[in-house]
Amino acid sequence: MAEQKALIVFLSILVSVQAQILRYNEPIKQTGVDVCKLTTGMYFVPSNLTCMPCPNGTIVRSDVLGCTCSANSRIVKDFGAGNVECAPCPDRMVASTTGYNCVRCPNDSYNVNSKSCSPCTGNQVILTEQDLLGNWYTSGTVLEQRCQDCNAETQASADKSRCVKCTNVLPVSENNSCNCHTSHGGFCFPSVEETKITPTTYTIPGTNVESAFFKDSLLAAHTMCKIYDNSTACQVLGNICVLTLYDFNTASVVNSFSFACDSYFDVLSSASKIWPPGKPWLYYVESDKRAMKGSDIVVDTMITTQYTFDPASYLQYRVARYNLKGQYIGTSDMFSRRFQLCVDTNKRSNAAFRFGTYYKQTVSSFS
Repeated sequence: MAEQKALIVFLSILVSVQAQILRYNEPIKQTGVDVCKLTTGMYFVPSNLTCMPCPNGTIVRSDVLGCTCSANSRIVKDFGAGNVECAPCPDRMVASTTGYNCVRCPNDSYNVNSKSCSPCTGNQVILTEQDLLGNWYTSGTVLEQRCQDCNAETQASADKSRCVKCTNVLPVSENNSCNCHTSHGGFCFPSVEETKITPTTYTIPGTNVESAFFKDSLLAAHTMCKIYDNSTACQVLGNICVLTLYDFNTASVVNSFSFACDSYFDVLSSASKIWPPGKPWLYYVESDKRAMKGSDIVVDTMITTQYTFDPASYLQYRVARYNLKGQYIGTSDMFSRRFQLCVDTNKRSNAAFRFGTYYKQTVSSFS
């Protein structure tokens, strides 16, 4: 009898809970960030999937997930989302980089049209508001921004917030104060380390079109790979060699650098072995005593896997993949049209790796 009462009480509670769920299970009108973007001054509230207006004196953040102050207003309080309060800055003043103060522009360079400070010019590229101890720069009682020079052997950082020391190899920036003897692909190299590689062919194979990527990247990739042993640059050099269909000057690889692959061979010629660490292996070079000849691969017994016609065996290749800029993407198999240029079914494409199958694919180019 006690068990029956307990069961009745449990069922009563369960029914009550279900009733509460049904009572509050009302449909919610869903919206999203893109919808809020269509209405000026509205930000997206993820908790209930709705758009809400920003308070007066504030603007919508770029991510549409809250509100912020404009460049001509300072932050009074900011607790996220729509809980933000701003105060307008005095005439010809803008918000500081922290957002909580109003500051005067450098040399009173306020632009009335853009309602912002004019950028620093010349080598005075660093915009500062405080010294190293955190003290604000002032003109009388007014806080102000200042344009600072970068001293010799330094240049502005990428975000122009500070000066950074010049290094042997560094990105080239406009109006930098570093002594750049020569630049390739956006990098500065000391003259003592310049290479004498001057490729004459930057054209895309099969065309008369010169590749801007080849011309901008080849010299930098060669120099960074050979002198500084940068693995990413070596991959870029290998990429360009492959994109030019492995073409090189067979007459004299040592003394001529007409093609990208000539630069690749120049890097290998300075290495102690044919496949040094960090360098892509692109060739079997039969004329090189250090290399394994292509004909030797046919009779090599290093791979012990056995393949059969029935049941059908597939050649299991694993490849390392890199993007055009030499960055490692990952490894993968060769199936599902990863290696074919033409679009086809997976079954027909994967036939290329079936043991004992004659496979041929022809690519036609239409200009």
